[in-house]
Amino acid sequence: MKSLFYIIVVFILVSDTLFASTIKLIKPNQAIRLIGKSNVVFVSSDTKHEYEQEHIVNALNIYMNQKYLNKRLSCPPLYYCPEDMHKYLEKKGINSNQTLIVYERQLDANATGVYSFLESFGFEEIYLLDGGLNAIKSLDPNQKLFNTLHDEYISLKEQIAIAKKSHETKKEQSLTSDTEGIFAKMRIIQPNLLVRDGDEKIINTSSLKLSDLKINLTYITDSYDVKRASEDIQKDANKSQYIIIDARSTAEFQGRKKLEGIVRSGHIPGAIHIASTEITDFINKRSFQTIERMQKIFDQENIKKDKTIYTYSNYGIGRGAHIAAALRLLGYKNVKIFTGGWSSWGNDTSLAIAKEDTI
Repeated sequence: MKSLFYIIVVFILVSDTLFASTIKLIKPNQAIRLIGKSNVVFVSSDTKHEYEQEHIVNALNIYMNQKYLNKRLSCPPLYYCPEDMHKYLEKKGINSNQTLIVYERQLDANATGVYSFLESFGFEEIYLLDGGLNAIKSLDPNQKLFNTLHDEYISLKEQIAIAKKSHETKKEQSLTSDTEGIFAKMRIIQPNLLVRDGDEKIINTSSLKLSDLKINLTYITDSYDVKRASEDIQKDANKSQYIIIDARSTAEFQGRKKLEGIVRSGHIPGAIHIASTEITDFINKRSFQTIERMQKIFDQENIKKDKTIYTYSNYGIGRGAHIAAALRLLGYKNVKIFTGGWSSWGNDTSLAIAKEDTI
C-alpha cells in the first residue's frame, strides 16, 4: 500500500522545476532576530541528549541519523515514506507554510542532513544556520554576562574549597556569601537566555495534511542510479559524465574501519574521497569554508560543474549531505545524495565494492 501511494504521489507532485537549486544559508546576526517570531521554527539536528543539554529557545528536535536508522529506506530514495513523514511532522507541530531554520550544536554535518530530509518533502523555506547553536550564543549579550558570572562562580567555589581545607572559617563564609550573590544574579538572567536546557516542548499543533507534502527527488537518489554511475566511471574514467564522492573518513573509505550493522567495508568503485570535514571551517566556527577555499578543494579533485555528482556517507543523511550542500553553494546544479549510503551498499552483496588495495 505504501509503495502504491508513493508511486502515485511521485508522478503527480514531483517537478524538478519547482525547487530552487541552491542551499539557503542564514547568518547568525540575521537568525537571532527571528527567535520567537511567529511562523519561524528553529530545528535542532542534535541527538535528544544534546538537545536537552542546550538548544535555542522553543526549538524542535529532529535527529535524522536516529530516525533513519530506525526506519531504514522503505520508499527509496526518500528518507521516509510519505505517510510516516506526515505523522512525524504532524506530531512535531510543523506546517508547510513555516520558515524552518536548521542548526546543530557541533559542526558535524547533522544540520545539512535534516535540511535534505525536509527539502525532499517539498519544504522550500528552509535555512541552514551558519555556525550553528554556538554562533547564537556568542551574539546573545545575556549569555556573555551569564558566562562571566558562571566563571566567577566556579572560581569562588574553588577558593571556598581551599579556605575550608585551610580552616579559614571567616574567609570561607565571606566567599560563600559572594557565591550566593552571583548565583542569584545567574538565576535572574537564565530565563532570558536564547539558548537553554530542558526537554522538547511542542508549542503549536499542526494542521499539516498529507497532500501538503510535495515530493522533491531533485537532490536525492538510490542505489540503481549510483550503480550505473559507478560502472560508467570504471568504463570511461574521466570521460564519464558521472562523479561519485565519498564524504566519510579516510579509514572508512579505505575499508580499514568496520562499522556495526554493515556487512562489508570499503567504498563504491570509482568514488573520489573528499571528507566532509575538509569543507567545514572549524577555525572560524562556520558551517562551510569560504567559497574560494571550497572551490579549490573540488578543483583539486577535478569536480566539474557539467557532471552529474552523487555524494554519500555511511547512512546518506549526514556527511554526504554536507558535501552536496557545499557543491550547491558553489553553483553545481546536478548534485544528488545517495540516501542509502554505505549502510545499504555495503549490505547488498550483489553490488561491487573497492578497498584501499584496489584503488
